[in-house]
Amino acid sequence: MAAQRPDIIYVNEEKLELYSNPLEEYWKKKKRPVFQKSDACVRGYIASWIIKEKQLMIHDIDATVERTSLFFFKKNVKCSIKHIFRRVKQDFVKAMWFSGKLRIPYGKMTEYVHEGYESHFEKELILTVEKGNIIKEVMLDYTQKRLVVTSLT
Repeated sequence: MAAQRPDIIYVNEEKLELYSNPLEEYWKKKKRPVFQKSDACVRGYIASWIIKEKQLMIHDIDATVERTSLFFFKKNVKCSIKHIFRRVKQDFVKAMWFSGKLRIPYGKMTEYVHEGYESHFEKELILTVEKGNIIKEVMLDYTQKRLVVTSLT
């Protein structure tokens, strides 16, 4: 597999790459749309996330799906968060389906690996999430060989 285009996450209003895919857990319980895929994005979408009030929220998705029209013609349609979460009225959806760790690279890339999210960086922020709530932050600083843990509970 080639290196993948990551999701985006906003942490303290800073736009960062997210080397985890929390939306994949959602598809285990709900029907996954058929997204157009590429070698650089085998999941077929780029989701945008935000940490808001110690909660993981999805606020956008960049994807294209193929739809069949009334006369069985197929056409490509831009997919949005409203397509995925039809009953939700607000612009943000709390990721209550997700529990796990989020990997957010910081700083310069120190080693490029042409596979998945295997590249290495100067630092990594690891967020532990439980049912959409951020419960712990860990900053791995590979340049200083330090670990800083912040418990948020």
